[in-house]
Amino acid sequence: MKTLSLAPLLLILGLLVAGPLAAQSVTSGQRVSGTLSPIGDIDSWTIAVEAGITLRVGVGEVSGTNFEPFLEIFQPGGDRVASNSGSVSADAVHTAAVSGIFTVTLKDASSTPNGTGNYEIYFALSKGPFMVPSGDEGGAIFSGERHSGTIDLGDADLWSFEVSAGEAIRLAVAETSGAGFTPFLLLYGPDGSLLGSNSGSSSADVVVNASVAGTYTAVVQDGNTDVSGTGAYELFLSVLGRSFTVPSGDEGGSISSGERHNGTIDLGDADLWSFEASADETIRLAVAETSGADFRPFLLLYGPDGSQLGSNSGTSSADVVVSAGVAGTYTVMVQDGNADVSGTGAYELFLSVPGRPFAVPPGDEGGTIAGGASVNGQIDLGDMDVFSFTAGSGDVVSASVQETAGSGFTPVVLLYAPDGSFVALDSDSSLASISETLSVGGQYFVVIQDFSSDVSGNGSYNLNFSRTPGGVSPPSASLSGSLGNGSSADGTIGVVGDVDRWNFSANAGERVWVQLGELSGTVFSPSLAVFDPSGTPVALDIGSSSAAVSFVASQSGTYSAYVREAGDDSTGGYRIFLSRSAGVFSVPTGDEGGTLSNGLNEEGVITLGDIDLWDFEVSAGEPVRVQLGELSGTVFSPFVEIYDGSGGLVARSSGSNSAGVFFTASSGGTYRALVRESGGDASGSYRLYFARTSQPFSVGTSDQGSGLEDGAVLSGSIEIGDIDQYGFHTEVGDEVLLSLSEVSGTVFSPLIAVRGPDGKLVAVDSGSSLAEVSFEAFATGRYTILVRESGNDSSGTYQLTATGMTAEPVEARLRQPDSPAAPAGELILAWPSPSSDWVLQESLTLESDDWSESTVPPTDNGFEKSVRVDTTAADKAFFRLIQP
Repeated sequence: MKTLSLAPLLLILGLLVAGPLAAQSVTSGQRVSGTLSPIGDIDSWTIAVEAGITLRVGVGEVSGTNFEPFLEIFQPGGDRVASNSGSVSADAVHTAAVSGIFTVTLKDASSTPNGTGNYEIYFALSKGPFMVPSGDEGGAIFSGERHSGTIDLGDADLWSFEVSAGEAIRLAVAETSGAGFTPFLLLYGPDGSLLGSNSGSSSADVVVNASVAGTYTAVVQDGNTDVSGTGAYELFLSVLGRSFTVPSGDEGGSISSGERHNGTIDLGDADLWSFEASADETIRLAVAETSGADFRPFLLLYGPDGSQLGSNSGTSSADVVVSAGVAGTYTVMVQDGNADVSGTGAYELFLSVPGRPFAVPPGDEGGTIAGGASVNGQIDLGDMDVFSFTAGSGDVVSASVQETAGSGFTPVVLLYAPDGSFVALDSDSSLASISETLSVGGQYFVVIQDFSSDVSGNGSYNLNFSRTPGGVSPPSASLSGSLGNGSSADGTIGVVGDVDRWNFSANAGERVWVQLGELSGTVFSPSLAVFDPSGTPVALDIGSSSAAVSFVASQSGTYSAYVREAGDDSTGGYRIFLSRSAGVFSVPTGDEGGTLSNGLNEEGVITLGDIDLWDFEVSAGEPVRVQLGELSGTVFSPFVEIYDGSGGLVARSSGSNSAGVFFTASSGGTYRALVRESGGDASGSYRLYFARTSQPFSVGTSDQGSGLEDGAVLSGSIEIGDIDQYGFHTEVGDEVLLSLSEVSGTVFSPLIAVRGPDGKLVAVDSGSSLAEVSFEAFATGRYTILVRESGNDSSGTYQLTATGMTAEPVEARLRQPDSPAAPAGELILAWPSPSSDWVLQESLTLESDDWSESTVPPTDNGFEKSVRVDTTAADKAFFRLIQP
C-alpha cells in the first residue's frame, strides 16, 4: 500500500496565496528601487487616490534573470482594476472610481515563473503635489521656459504650472536622444481630469484652453507599448495671456510695429513675442521660412486675456490680420505647423500696427512719403513695407502699386487712418490702386505687401503717391461733355497740358465709378480727378494706361471728372466710362449690358477701363447666384459687384479667371450687377451667369437644363463660372436621390444643391469627382437643382441621375405672358415639365380628326413646357395634349 504525500501540494498552495508581508506607502512622483527575489516574490506598495484621479505606474528592469515585470493595481476592497506585463518594462494606468488606499503589486510574469531581478518603479497621480526624486526631472515650470529631462525605462516625469481661466496652454516635447524613444505628453487639469495627450516618433504637442484657474499637471513618458523606450527630451510650455520668459539663447520678447525679427524653431520649439496695441487698431502679422527641414511656419495670435484671435500656417509663409478688440499686450507664438510639430527651421517675423510709430528695418523700404513721390521697393516672403504721410480733412490721396518683377506676386495697397482704423485697400495681379477723400486730418499709414494666399509671393514694385489738398479749385478745361449712367465717351488730350471735363449727375448715398482707358498715345499716363458739386475734390487716380475712381456721393447734384496727362508732357486718346449703382442706365451702341433672365447666360467684352451694367429682378428672401467666367484675355481678372435697389453694396467677388457671388435678397425689387476688370488695366471677354434658384428658369440654346422625371439620366457640361439648373416635382414623403458624377475635366469638382418650393436650401454636396444628395421631400411642389463646379474656376462634363420623383398631373393651361413687353394678343399655352409621354397637337378645325404634331417646339424652363400662341393670326388653330 502506497502513502500519498501532501507536502508538494501544500507547498504549491502556499506559493499561490503568499503575498508581500508588508506594503510600502508611496506618494505621487516617487521612484522606488527594489529587488524581486527569491523566485515567487511579490512586492507591493500602497498609495492614496481620490475618485476621478488617474494613477500611472511604470516599472523598468535594471538587471535580472528571466525577469518579466508584471504590474497589478487593486482598488480598496481588493478588486483588481488594471494590470500589464512586459519583457523588460511595463505600465499600468487606472482612473479611480472610488477614493481610498490603492495597492500596487509587482511580480514576475515569466511562464514558469522563475524570474528574479532588480527594478525601479515610478508612481504618478494626475492631481496634487508630487515629489521629484533626487537626480530626476520635474517640478514647476513657467510660460516661455524650456526644460530638459531624461526618461529611463518605465520612468514618468511630472511638471506643474499655474493657469487662469480662459488662457491658452501649449505644451510640446521633443526627443534630443534615445533608444526607441517615442515622446508621450499628457496634460491634466486642476481636478485631475485628462485634457489632452499626444505622442510622436520624435516630438508631440498638446494645445488646450483652460476652462478653470488652478494648477495643471504635465506628464512626460515613453509612448511605446510597455513603455519600452528610453531617451532624453526637451519640454516647452507657453501659457498665452501672461508674461513669459525667453530662455537663454532662444528667440522671442518684445517687438514693435514695422520691425522684423529672426528666429529658429527647434524640434517642438515655440517662440513667444509680445507687443502693445490699442482698441480697434489693425494688427498685421506675417512669418516666412528662411531655411528648414520640412518646416511649415505656424503663426498664432492671442489677446491680452489669452484668447486666440487668429492663426495660420503655410508651406513657406503665413499671415494673420485682426482688429484689436481691446487695448493691452498681445502675444504671438511661432512654431512648426506639421503634425506632432515635427519640422524645424529658421524664420523671419513681421509686424505692422498702423496707427502707432513704426520702425523701418535697415535695408528695407518705408517711412515718410510726400505727395508726388515715386518709390521703388521690394517685398520679400512675408514682408510688409509701411509708409506714412500727414494730410488734412478733405484731402484727396491716391496710391498705386505697380508690380515690376516677381514670383507669384499679387501687390496690395492698404490705407489706415491716424487711429489705426482701416480706410481702403485694393489688390490686383499686377497693379493695385486706391483713391480716397480723407474725413479727418492727421498721420495716415500706407501698407504694401503680397496679397497671395499665405503671403506666398514676392517681388518688386513701384509706388506712385499723390495728395491733393482739400479746397483746391477745379482746373480750367478746354473740353466739356456730359456722361449718363452706363455711358461712355471718347476724348483726346491733343496738346501738352490739355484738360478735359466731363459732367455727370449723382444722388447722395449711391456708389459712383468713373474709369478711363487709353486708346492711343506714347507714354500717355492718364490722370483722373473728380470734384463734387461744391468744387471739393472727391477722388483721384493716375495710371500707366488706365485710371479708375470709385466713391459714394456725399450730396446730390452735378459732379465733374477732369482728365489730363499725369505729367502734362504727353498726349493721347482715351475712352471714359460712368456707372452708378442706382437709377436707370443706358447701354452704349456696341457695348454690353441690360436685363438678366433667370438661367440665361450673357456674354460681354471689357475693354480697358470698361464697365458693363446688368439689372435683374428678385423677390424678398430669394436666394440668388451671379457668376462670371473669363472667355479670353491677357491677365484679365473678372470682377463683379451686386447692388440693391437703393444703390447699397450687397456682395462682390473677383478672381484670376472667374468670380461668383451668392446672396439672399433682403428686399424685393431691381438689383444691379456691375462687371469690370479687377484692376481696370486689362481687357478680355466674359460670360455672365444668373440664377434665381427658387424660380422657373430659362435655358440657353447651347446650355443644359430641363425638368426631371423619375429615373432620368442626363448629360451636361460646365464651363468656367457656368450654372445649370433643373427642376422636378415630388410629393411629401418621396425619397429623392440625386447623383452628379464627373465624366471628364481637369480638376473638375462637381457640386449639386437643391432648393425646395419655398426657395430654402434642402441639400448640398460636392466632391472631387462625385456629388450625391438624398432627402425625404418635406412638401409637395416643384424643387430646383443647381449644378456647378465647386470652385467656379474649372470646367468639365457630368452625368446627372435622378430617382424618387412623382410626376405632376398633366393639364394644359392658357395664361397671359409674364413679360409686359409681349406682343398684343399673345397667350402662353403651358403644361408641367417633364411630360415625356405627352405630345402637343394642333388642328385648324374641331370638326375633323385631322390633328398633327405641333410645329412649334415647346420651351422647357424646368417647371413647365410652353408655347406662345398668336391669337391675332388670320387662321384659327386648336391645340390639344395627348398621350398617343
